[in-house]
Amino acid sequence: MHQIMDDDQREVILRWVKDIELARRPTPPPCAQNTPPNQPMTDARIVPMTTTPPRSSWEGLNSQKRTLEEMSSASVADPPKRPRFQRDSDSHSSVLRLRDDITLTGSTSTSTSASRQRSLSPSRAKANLARASPSIVYINELGDPGNEAAKQLLARLLVENGECTSSSWIPPEESIAKISAASYQCTTEIRSEGSWVIKVACPLLELAIEDLPLECWSVQTESVDVRYLPRYTARDTYNRKIDLVVGLAKKDWTTYYDQVAAHIPDYQFSHITHPHTGARVLGFGCEVKAPDGNFIEAEVQLGVWMSGLFSWMLQHRRGAAPLPPVVGCISMGANWEFYIVYCVEETHDSHQSTPQVCIWGPLSDLCGRGPSHRAVSMLATTLRRVMQYVCEDFTEQLLKIIVGD
Repeated sequence: MHQIMDDDQREVILRWVKDIELARRPTPPPCAQNTPPNQPMTDARIVPMTTTPPRSSWEGLNSQKRTLEEMSSASVADPPKRPRFQRDSDSHSSVLRLRDDITLTGSTSTSTSASRQRSLSPSRAKANLARASPSIVYINELGDPGNEAAKQLLARLLVENGECTSSSWIPPEESIAKISAASYQCTTEIRSEGSWVIKVACPLLELAIEDLPLECWSVQTESVDVRYLPRYTARDTYNRKIDLVVGLAKKDWTTYYDQVAAHIPDYQFSHITHPHTGARVLGFGCEVKAPDGNFIEAEVQLGVWMSGLFSWMLQHRRGAAPLPPVVGCISMGANWEFYIVYCVEETHDSHQSTPQVCIWGPLSDLCGRGPSHRAVSMLATTLRRVMQYVCEDFTEQLLKIIVGD
């Protein structure tokens, strides 16, 4: 039997149906926009059920169920947020996307020209050195250097018997064994460039010097004076550093330094800016790399450093005597490459000489290979001949061009 509803129940049902109709309207109430951030948002469309409708009102119950299902599905889908996410994603990706012709640089001073950015490539830098001032040219060992002094120096370093050789010099077995072990350790442990400098290259040079009046110095952080750097534009210069140099020890060459100081009063006896090394006469340079280092980069570093040395000699030369050649080395781990560096001056119709620094090598007849005891001993003997050349012919010719005849 159906129960008869009284007036109060009928009024409650009517008010409940009216509230449901209001809840189904699409426009949200303004109060939802002003909800504090730390408080949960209350959807005004959801009306609390304060009174349960009579069981006989099946139509009202079904209407309430459909309404609640629609509201639940609407809250899960949340269609307005989806296009906004897509727009944000597209906008974000458009900000990160860069054009191919844009290059990012660390500072304005390092991006003044495209040529400066391209010079960061060792291969491009090596090619550009031929157009620098002075010009730096790399000559293969099979090519004709066109310089008799360079040819004579190579012959001297290759001769094993004669008056000007070190054939009578035998490197100490203990020192050779120590350097060989250090080279093996650096190779197997994949040591960095710094370890090769400290444990192998520097001890090798000191062994080759031994009792000669020379010294070996590390110049890894010492720059070439800007006056002697090769230039490739009106303002820019190539600035490269090397690791080790050999020069005349002041305590053994006091008279020599006094003679040079008479013509160079500022005591700038080399092209290095450091107060110590800049006050020493230098005659040998070596760039050291780990076995996985960039060989072309090492050639660029050696070429720029040698160019600075010859620019210094040209500035302080008295007369037109030719400059003495210099020996340079590149150590790639246990493998050593030798170069003979010399200066060629071309005279034009205007009688202005254009210097050209030539890097001849690597010279395979002088190279050192491997960390074995025999290989290290042969390398030390070759370096000994180089040090003897620095003490003898090089210093004599250098003094002659600075002091004059």
